[in-house]
Amino acid sequence: MDTQEEVDSFQKTLPPDCIEFLGKIKIIGDITSLRGLSFLKSVGEIEMLLTDFSDLDGLQNLTTIERNFSMSVQDHVVNLEQMSSLKYVGGDVYLSRMTVIKDMNGFNRLESIKGNLIISAADSLQTISGFNALQKISGQLIITGNRKLSQISGFKQLDTIGKLLIIRENDSLTGLIGMKYLSTIGADFIIELNGALRNLEDLSNLKNIGESISIKDNATLKNVNGFEKITKLNEGLFVRNNPALENIDHFKNIAAIKAGLELIENPKLYACCGLFLAASTNAIQGTISISGNQNGCNSIQEIINAGIGNCD
Repeated sequence: MDTQEEVDSFQKTLPPDCIEFLGKIKIIGDITSLRGLSFLKSVGEIEMLLTDFSDLDGLQNLTTIERNFSMSVQDHVVNLEQMSSLKYVGGDVYLSRMTVIKDMNGFNRLESIKGNLIISAADSLQTISGFNALQKISGQLIITGNRKLSQISGFKQLDTIGKLLIIRENDSLTGLIGMKYLSTIGADFIIELNGALRNLEDLSNLKNIGESISIKDNATLKNVNGFEKITKLNEGLFVRNNPALENIDHFKNIAAIKAGLELIENPKLYACCGLFLAASTNAIQGTISISGNQNGCNSIQEIINAGIGNCD
């Protein structure tokens, strides 16, 4: 659909009393209103690109999207509150290059996303406060390139991410308070290039990470509080170029790292009790690279020597 007339008359192209459309609705161009779609409760897929409407009035009755929901290059949408009835997405949710939205505050009845959730390049986005009924993302959660994003306060029931969690290049991000109930990440946890992030204590309920942890290039991160319940990594641990990082003691219950350790260029890092258990039991496998940290954290032997009698 690339004209307002097509949106307004869409219901007339379907059988009487129809509330489901299992095909793909693609909306592009000079569309100013979605009210012509308000009869829909279920659709196969929705893609919206370069539109002129300011909200999603017209989608408020939608409960199910069988495949993907995509919004990109949106210069007018200021809120997502109308996504108030949606409970299920069978594929991906992709929200990208939404230039004026400040608070991503919708999707509060959405319980499950079977694919990925990607929130990227939203230039004015300051807060993600929505997604508060979401319990599981079967694929990846990627939050990246949102330069003004300062707080992720939504996701208040999110328990499981089936694959990757990537939080990258959010220059103003200070906290992950909405992640405090997250318990399982099926693959990698990657947090990189978040210049204002000082700690990870909001991840204190995290119990399982299926593959690796990567913490790199976070300019103000001082500690890794929040990882106390992690007991093993099936792949590696990579901590590199975090100039304010002082201790990694909250890795202390990790008993095995199975595919590599990188602890490089963290110039203030002096407390490495978090690696004592795995190091002292020779349970770090794969390539080990350690350098550019304070004394006591510059080799496996230093970590063991410093930890004897000091690391509980």
